[in-house]
Amino acid sequence: MLTSIGFKMLPFFHRIRVKSLNANTDISALAKDIIDKCKLIHPSKLPEVEQLLFYLQNRKEGESRGK
Repeated sequence: MLTSIGFKMLPFFHRIRVKSLNANTDISALAKDIIDKCKLIHPSKLPEVEQLLFYLQNRKEGESRGK
């Protein structure tokens, strides 16, 4: 489904960059795709990944830029 998921390894955390998240994104499918591609996230964490994606999808534009 997605080709725009990027992973970046840092010393204490793993950053996942999701470039295609917008108002029309299927959160459930995206969360499953992230868990399939990132072996560090256990499948039992699917509801938490969905919740985080939902938060990111619905946050205000100003919050994403630190305003």
